[in-house]
Amino acid sequence: HGITIPAGAPVFLLGASANRDPDAWTAPDVFDINRDRTEAQNRGFGYGIHSCLGAALARLESSIALDMLLDFMPRYEVEWDGCRR
Repeated sequence: HGITIPAGAPVFLLGASANRDPDAWTAPDVFDINRDRTEAQNRGFGYGIHSCLGAALARLESSIALDMLLDFMPRYEVEWDGCRR
């Protein structure tokens, strides 16, 4: 973007900002579950040939962790009437 980084200067990559790029997203700071995914690509697990090799494992681990969490809270209930999308 027209900026030269001097040799030896520290560079910090902030992965948390990847999905909040104002050049890529219309409202980068708004959580919108229905966001138009053709607007830009989600950087969470990459995509295409750059897709994360561990994505399937991470999803499986998340599923197992949630199941175990619910085992510790057997009386957990969702107040469906209070849920909003």
